[in-house]
Amino acid sequence: IVENNGSWGVLHTRVPTESRPGHVALLAGFYEDVSAVTKGWKENPVQFDSIFNQSYHTWSWGSPDILPMFSQGASPQRVTTHMYPSEFEDFASSDASKLDTWVFDRVQEFFMEAKRNSSLGKEIKKNGVILFMHLLGVDTNGHAHKPYSKKYLDNIVTVDKGIEKTVNLIEDFFEFDNKTAYIFTSDHGMTDWGSHGAGLNQETDCPMIAWGAGVSKPLLAPPEQHYEDGYSERWHLSHLRRLDVMQADVTPLAASLLGIPIPVNSVGMLPISYLNTSHSYLAESMLVNAKEIVAQFKDNWISNLTRLHDEGRYDDVISASRTLAMLGIKGLNYYHNYNRPFLSVMIAGGFIGWILYVILFTFKSCINPDIFVVKRTDVTETVSKIESAFLVISLTAFVFLFVQRSPFTHYIYVAIPGFFWSQILQQYKILLERIKNIGLGDILYIITLFFCIELLVMSFFYRICLTVALAFLGIWPLTTALLQKDKFLCGYWLIACFLVGVFPSLPVVGRTANYVYVSEDSAKELLHKQLIESGEKDRLKEYLYGKLVEAGWKSDVMALCRDNVKRSDDPDTVKLDDLIAKVTPTARAMVPDEVKRELLHRIRTYLVNQYNL
Repeated sequence: IVENNGSWGVLHTRVPTESRPGHVALLAGFYEDVSAVTKGWKENPVQFDSIFNQSYHTWSWGSPDILPMFSQGASPQRVTTHMYPSEFEDFASSDASKLDTWVFDRVQEFFMEAKRNSSLGKEIKKNGVILFMHLLGVDTNGHAHKPYSKKYLDNIVTVDKGIEKTVNLIEDFFEFDNKTAYIFTSDHGMTDWGSHGAGLNQETDCPMIAWGAGVSKPLLAPPEQHYEDGYSERWHLSHLRRLDVMQADVTPLAASLLGIPIPVNSVGMLPISYLNTSHSYLAESMLVNAKEIVAQFKDNWISNLTRLHDEGRYDDVISASRTLAMLGIKGLNYYHNYNRPFLSVMIAGGFIGWILYVILFTFKSCINPDIFVVKRTDVTETVSKIESAFLVISLTAFVFLFVQRSPFTHYIYVAIPGFFWSQILQQYKILLERIKNIGLGDILYIITLFFCIELLVMSFFYRICLTVALAFLGIWPLTTALLQKDKFLCGYWLIACFLVGVFPSLPVVGRTANYVYVSEDSAKELLHKQLIESGEKDRLKEYLYGKLVEAGWKSDVMALCRDNVKRSDDPDTVKLDDLIAKVTPTARAMVPDEVKRELLHRIRTYLVNQYNL
C-alpha cells in the first residue's frame, strides 16, 4: 500500500502513552488532561466532541475499554458499538490475536448482513460514514510475550491479512467506487520490554499509513528529506516521501477526507500533504481548520481569510490559515496553562506550610515546653493582626476565583496554605527559639537530611544514586553505638544494603539490549530482533528461497499439498490455514541438510562480523 497506493509517515504522540489519551488525540483532536487517570483512563471526566459525533453514523468494533468513551455523550443513535466481553482481554492468554480475529469476523458478518438488509446497506452508503476497528491483540501480545516474539510477529501477520481481507470486502460492497478513504495507525508504541506509558521514542513514535479516496499517492523522497531516527531505512522506505504528523492532526485529516466538521475542541493541524484534492478544497479545509481553532477563543480573526478565499487566492488562504492556526494553538496552550503558576505556588505553599506546622506541633507536644517560654507582650494584638491579614487575603483570593469561575478545588488550594501559614506566623517565636539553640550536630543532621532527599530526587535521572544511598545506609550503623551492642545485626544490615544496592546499577529494562545480562533462553528472540532491524532476515529469506528452489524442495512441497487436497473428503472445502498446518512438519523435514548448514553458516558469519564474536 505504501509503495503503490498511499502516503505514510511517523505519528508522534505525547506522554502519557496510554490507550485512552492516545485515542482521544486521534479521534477528538486534543491531548486530554491527565486528570483522566483518576477515572482509570476509561471514563470521561467531561464529555467531549469527536469525529464519531460529527459523522453521519459510526460503526465501531473492538475493546470495551475504548469504544464506550466515544459513544457516551455522542448524539443519540449516532454511534453503534460492537464489543467483545471484557473477559477476552486476558494478558495471560497464550495468544491474544483472537481479539483481532474477532473484530475482522464481526466486520465480515456486518457486511454480509448489509447485503441482505437493504435499509442497513443504504445507511452504510451515505456520505460521512465511519467504520472504526480497534485491534487490541498486538498490544496485548506485546505485553504478554514481548515484541519480536513469535506470538507478536504472528499477530502482525494476522492483522495484515485481516486488513487486506477487510479492504477487499469494503471495496466489493461499494462496487469499487473509489470513494472510501483508509487511515491505519496506532495510539502508542511499545518498548522492547513490552511496556508503554513513558516518553521513549519507542513509545511515542507510531507508523501511519493513509490511502484511498482523497489521499495523495506515493511520491519519491525529495533530496532534502533526512531523519535521524532511522525508521525510513529500517522499513526500506527511504526512497519515498515521508509525512510526519502529530497525533492530534489525524482528527482534521479524517474530517477533511469525510467532508464533516472538525470536532470543536480539536487542536490538530490539517496535514495537507496527505490530501489529493482540488486547490480550492485544500484552501477551504485549511480555512475551516483555522476557524475551528480560533473559535475556541471566541474571537473574530477570520473575515480577511474568508475574503481571500472568495477571491480565489487559495495559496494565500492556505499559508495564512496555517499561520493563524499555529498562533491559535499557542494561545490555547497559554489558556490551558493559565492557572499553573498560581496553583503551583498554592500547592507548594501548602506543602511547605504543612511541614513547618508539623515541626511546630512536634516542638510543642514532644519537647519540654519550658524551653520555649516566649514573652507574651502584645501577643494577642499580633495574633489578631495576622488572622485579619490572612482573612483579607483569603477573601480577596476567593473573589478572584469566583470571578474566574474556578472549580471548587481551587478554593481548597487557597484555604489550606492560608490556614497553615496563619498558625505558623502566630507562633513563629517558638521556631526562632529552637533555631537559636541549634548546635553543630543539628546542622550536620539537617545537611545529611537534605543530601538524602537530593539523592532520592537525582535517582529519578541517575539510578546509580540509589546504589550510593544504600551504601551510605549500610555503613551508617558502623558509625554509631549500635556496632558495640550488636555486631551481627550491623554486619547483616551492611550485607543486605549492598546486595539491594546492586539492582539500581543494572541496566534499565526496555531501552537497549544488553547481552551481558541475557540468559541463553532469550538469545533466539534477541537474534531474531537484530536480524529484522538490520534487514538481514529479508536477505536470508531470499537466499533460502533460492536454495530451496534450486534443490527442488518447492516442487516437492507443491506436490505434497496437491496430494493432501486430493486425499481430503471434500477438496473444495479445504482451508488454506488447515492445509499449511498439516504439511508444515513434513515440509520442514524435507529441507536438505546441506541447505540448513549453509544457512547456519551465513547466520554465524553475520554474528561474527556484527559483534566480533
